[in-house]
Amino acid sequence: MTSHRTGSRLTLALLASILAVLATTSGAQAAEAPVKEIFASHIGWDVNKVKLEAGAPQSERNVCTVISKEACQLGTESTVAGGFSYPGGVAVNNDPASPEYGDLYVADAGNSRVDVVTSTGGFVLMFGAHVNGKTGGDICAASEESSCQAAAAGGEAGALSGPSGITVDASTGNVYVEDHSNWRVDEYAAGGQFIAMFGREVNETSDDTPASSQAEKNICTAVSKDVCKAGEQGTPGAGEQDAFNFAAHGDVLTVAGSEGLLYVGEEGNVQELKADGAWVNNVPMAGNVSALAVDGKTNTLYVVDNEEPLIHEFDLATGQELEATIKVPNAILLRGAAIDFGGGLAVSIYSEGENGRTELHGDLYEASSGTLISSIAVPALSDVSGASFTGLGLSENGDLYGVNAGDQEVLGYDLLPVAQATTGTGVCSTGAEHETAATFDCVLHGEVNPYQVPSTEAGFEWGKTCAFGSSTAKQGFGTVEADESFTATLDGVRPNETLCFRAVSEDENARAPEVVAGELAMLTTPPVLPKIVTTSASFATTSSVVLFAELNPENASTEYYFELAAEPEGEAKLAACRNAKESDCAGVITTQTGESSVYGIVGATIEAAQLQPATTYHYRLNAKNDQDTQAELRAVSGQGTFRTVGAPVVEAVTGSVSGVTQTSAHVEGAVNPDGAQATYTFELGVEEGTQTQYDIVASGSTGAGTTPEAEFFTLSGLRPGVTYAYRIAIHSGYGSAQGASGTFTTAGVPVALTAPITSPLLATPAIAFPTQAKGAVATTTKRLTRAQKLAKALRVCKRRKAKGGRMACERVARKRWGRVGKKAVR
Repeated sequence: MTSHRTGSRLTLALLASILAVLATTSGAQAAEAPVKEIFASHIGWDVNKVKLEAGAPQSERNVCTVISKEACQLGTESTVAGGFSYPGGVAVNNDPASPEYGDLYVADAGNSRVDVVTSTGGFVLMFGAHVNGKTGGDICAASEESSCQAAAAGGEAGALSGPSGITVDASTGNVYVEDHSNWRVDEYAAGGQFIAMFGREVNETSDDTPASSQAEKNICTAVSKDVCKAGEQGTPGAGEQDAFNFAAHGDVLTVAGSEGLLYVGEEGNVQELKADGAWVNNVPMAGNVSALAVDGKTNTLYVVDNEEPLIHEFDLATGQELEATIKVPNAILLRGAAIDFGGGLAVSIYSEGENGRTELHGDLYEASSGTLISSIAVPALSDVSGASFTGLGLSENGDLYGVNAGDQEVLGYDLLPVAQATTGTGVCSTGAEHETAATFDCVLHGEVNPYQVPSTEAGFEWGKTCAFGSSTAKQGFGTVEADESFTATLDGVRPNETLCFRAVSEDENARAPEVVAGELAMLTTPPVLPKIVTTSASFATTSSVVLFAELNPENASTEYYFELAAEPEGEAKLAACRNAKESDCAGVITTQTGESSVYGIVGATIEAAQLQPATTYHYRLNAKNDQDTQAELRAVSGQGTFRTVGAPVVEAVTGSVSGVTQTSAHVEGAVNPDGAQATYTFELGVEEGTQTQYDIVASGSTGAGTTPEAEFFTLSGLRPGVTYAYRIAIHSGYGSAQGASGTFTTAGVPVALTAPITSPLLATPAIAFPTQAKGAVATTTKRLTRAQKLAKALRVCKRRKAKGGRMACERVARKRWGRVGKKAVR
């Protein structure tokens, strides 16, 4: 990096100007050479590992340059001269009349001071409360380097507490510091002498003077010799005059314009002050201001908003926001901004990289158009987990400086000419088909102009998002100063795929990851027909079937469904329903719809219901994607057939009757549901031939078997001496059946006989009745007990072959004859 004390190079404005020199032979016009911020050096305590190990002087150990090819390392937190402790912002003194011209001013938050170093890392001075350990003064110069120390944090004049943002007035060399914890802005001379402070109630002397105006209370100067103190925090978003509410992190000060106005950013507002602290105006805005930059030539204020994140543009003449905003792709946070005299706007960026890892980098834009000039790389040795790319400062000649707070260093960048890549178009054609999946081959077009920079190479970055993730091989070019065309082919791109791509170049001055990029471009491959691989039908029943298909939605949201039509016209009906017009699809059954958008084969299983039994159906799969407007992207499978199962034929057979008494009888029967759930009933009526009126006296559910099931029921409450008709019936969704009628007659009531009265006039003859022979067995009739009756019924039940019928028989027997011990029923 060129020292600003020894010389100045071309400004960005000159490097970016058009060289309108006409060639004498061809009339061609020389193109303007693009420029880029190229990483050049680390500045911080012991960043030069080689010099450290060699025992070199401290000033040599505190800078490590790329051009030296020395081993660089992260900075170390330090309180002594040349070291930093979590710096926040950096600014360059661009006042040619100042002895400190070209020097860097670093807001050293952890040390509560401002450090001044050269562009090559040499220590110049520091200022803050009591930084001079020898004299106790607030300034410590290089001549007293060994006495320099961390400052004492405080609110008095010349003291700082957590300084964050910083800027230098290019016309006076005066330094403005965002005194973050004191809620004020402090002004110093280039050599570190305290001048003034601005903020709510910072003037304690005026506070004690009732006649003082609010404006007097908000300014405290060294000349007045008033007592100064910390300010009061402003209300967020209120836009209170001279009351500041700084963002938690940021670099929110800048000075610009012919009047040298100071701009202070805070939450929801930017305050405009004169150099002496007099309040001028508020520029309200939604969001949290984390950085500011002002283009004095166009009178445009650029406000970095972390809520979006975006860069808003304001016309300072009217205070109105312009329609143009600069959108920073893939950014999570924007922390710093700086603008140079040529209109180059640099921002520091936190973005999300691969695997959710935070990446630090920057962008350099053409402020007036918002065009991205190039990216700004943070060197790979930075420990991203602790690194913090925050404040930025630009020198007059376009060199850039950025604070890496977490790694205790300042990063330096040189502005150098680079090759320029230009993004062209992307054209796709049908590629190879892989395992039923369509692909496209896409050719990317671009141009590169080496602008005589050696080792120029160019290629493309591309991906499904503009975070890219993939790149093509780079092609080499000579050191000509002319546009050279190049292409790269992406094979196997999916249909209906949108890709983001851009041309990128590298050269001697810009090496990855510091590529120079062309504009972003997009291409989308066309959608294609969904691919149907196979269809089949299975598990047909009397009223339903399961239909299966394999298809590839081809990377587009695809709906699919089956269509069915019954014979004899099923095939013709489906053919006529090709375009799914309602008038052409009469008699066609449509299943529910499935949906998928994958790229690859998926299985689809859909049940078709409410079909007719014993019927042959034709079926096909219909699949269309969301790009379908006139059925061009609808795929229809070939037709298949299946036949539903015939309807079940139920059957009922009336069985025998047994155990008839005066009031009860046991009836039996059998039913066959033929594979469908059904119910059975026993029906009973007084026998009157064909005029018999039947009532249901019992019912139950059958299984879904295909063989006869035995059923029985014990009737009770009958009338003695009556002839009854009975039968069994079955009922299912497919029909009903009744068994033939059977009959039985209950026993009659016994008649009581009365012996005739014997006339007393007639003698009763003596009749000798036969007696039982000795040894003979008496034959007497004895009624069965309940236990004996139960045992007899259970023996009858055991004759049933069907287990279900046998168990039902036993339940009825036990219910009728009562429970007895196991021994009694054996």
